[in-house]
Amino acid sequence: MTEGSLVDGSAGQNQGAKRYGVLALLVVLFAVSVVAALRVNEQFTPDSRYYSAMAFHYSGMTEDEARQETVAANELQGWETPPTSSLFGWGLVQPRVIYPTFSAPFVRLFGLPGMLVVPILSMLFLVLAAYRVIERHFGVAAALGISLLALSSHFVFYWGTAMLTEGPAAAVGTGIFLTLPIWGEPRKRWDLPICVILLAAMAFTRQAALIPGAAIVVAAMGYTVSSRQLWNRWSPFALWAVGTTVGTYLLQAYIWPGFSIQTHYMDRVAETTNVADAVAAIPSVVWTIFVRDINQFIFRDQALLVLLVVAGAAFVVSWNRTEAHLLAGALGATMLLNILNGTPTAFRYAMPGLIFFLVAGASTIARALQTYQPSARGGPVDEHA
Repeated sequence: MTEGSLVDGSAGQNQGAKRYGVLALLVVLFAVSVVAALRVNEQFTPDSRYYSAMAFHYSGMTEDEARQETVAANELQGWETPPTSSLFGWGLVQPRVIYPTFSAPFVRLFGLPGMLVVPILSMLFLVLAAYRVIERHFGVAAALGISLLALSSHFVFYWGTAMLTEGPAAAVGTGIFLTLPIWGEPRKRWDLPICVILLAAMAFTRQAALIPGAAIVVAAMGYTVSSRQLWNRWSPFALWAVGTTVGTYLLQAYIWPGFSIQTHYMDRVAETTNVADAVAAIPSVVWTIFVRDINQFIFRDQALLVLLVVAGAAFVVSWNRTEAHLLAGALGATMLLNILNGTPTAFRYAMPGLIFFLVAGASTIARALQTYQPSARGGPVDEHA
């Protein structure tokens, strides 16, 4: 063995030790953030009544027995427990079967606290996967910086660790991102099928397949323009994203016709039956949501505000890059869903696309620090190679 090979091997071992050391640090910081969130926030929310009842039912109980398991938690919060027909018959929640399904074994073992397991594991997956992919392409400083902002965010960890679908949806969104041909790396033949499966899973976790779907379509459009190739590596992802998003929406509307987001906007938000009046109400709705959410971030979550500013800066410093295009699509879809809902949500509706904010923010930090990591596998610098 030569001296050079010994040096190379030692350097590789040191690099690996540093990487695992950083990942261990992230796990510790993640645990601190989770403990803080559990101590400060209420994990059982009004929507949790429905998910927990579904999980108890999926664990083997009858619907009436499952309802009874939620009564004590509702009474502790001063809430009435919906009747069984409403608890299992609300069209908005009925399609969201994945979170309660995966939570069923845990509620069987731990009771209601078992509803926390899936959200916490989902957020752990997001933090570690996001760090690893960002570190690989943008360097340690950018990956650690954007991770610390996420770990410090009150709202990210409130929505992500509560007994809600936001944490699992954020994990599914991260999984979708990992299948995309964003940096020109050699793709595996199962990337596209996995992407399609996860898009469908997003629709049945939280009806938010539009967010990653729109991100993929806008990224594909941007790559088509920059590469001047009508059919390219993004094209099949975009076509399947459109088909899956529309297909799952129509399927859910057919199986569970009890709720319509369009009807909700007309009746509850715009308060009109006239389409022109409903459209005219959009600027007012947007302004109300923007002002109230920004105030929430300024006074309650400065870390998230910084993350959003850094991610948004990608539209300026990286306007022609796929990271910015993905965020543009995800942000546009999030805004649409938020407008149709009609109320400020303090980043709740953006959680399924959290990974796109993190990657765009990391690209801004990396550009500022000049820590891009081009490689033969296709880094950000040679994205269109």
